[in-house]
Amino acid sequence: MKATLGQVTLDLLRTVRNVRYIIFTLGIPVGFYLLYGAMFDSHHSFAHTSWGAYFLISMATYGAVGTTFNVTGTETAQERAQGWQKYLALTPLSGTQYVMAKIMTAMIANLGVMVVLTLVAALRGVAIFAQPILPAIFGVWLGSISFAALGLSIGQVLDSTTASYGVVVAYLALGFLGGLWTPLTVLPAIFRHIAAWLPSYAAASLGWSVLAHHAESLRNIGVLAGYIIVFGGVGGLVYARREFRRE
Repeated sequence: MKATLGQVTLDLLRTVRNVRYIIFTLGIPVGFYLLYGAMFDSHHSFAHTSWGAYFLISMATYGAVGTTFNVTGTETAQERAQGWQKYLALTPLSGTQYVMAKIMTAMIANLGVMVVLTLVAALRGVAIFAQPILPAIFGVWLGSISFAALGLSIGQVLDSTTASYGVVVAYLALGFLGGLWTPLTVLPAIFRHIAAWLPSYAAASLGWSVLAHHAESLRNIGVLAGYIIVFGGVGGLVYARREFRRE
């Protein structure tokens, strides 16, 4: 546990000192929220809740995607290129602990992004405590574990250069196709069919359902669990093989 926490501390320090992280994973969702907040009244009724609350969940999910991909995808690929993982193979930190440290770092960073976005929403006039916004944010936060699994696979399978491109493509695709930029109700039906298989839509739905006082779809929970199992397993197995071979 001590080795895991040490890795988490190191990763967190590196993350908050990264200017690209601040712009890429915090500036974009906050900017989108302020832009769309200026276009529509925060109290406008939308999807059985207010627009301000609904879009807060959208941007909290989008921020979590970017944060997680930065920690588990881009940074993991860079560590491989720099030989850091080879060094870790000689330390008491096991492959499982390394993976857990990455996930824990991403979840802590995600929480920070969501807190900032919630404060921005409050400044925009969203009644944070008059609606079940905090439980909705918590649901999204739990769902973001699926992004960590996907990011780990990208970081372990691709090299440092292609991983950067892969992260950007996945970040944009999950945002648009997952209905985070634009509600799926105003897009053609094909987008709803695509979104149904994406973790970004499934994670956001955890929050949207809480806001609307609806029971969460078991399908969305199944999608999130599937991404965690499949891509988490791929990332872990690839790292374990490299550790065994001392690549």
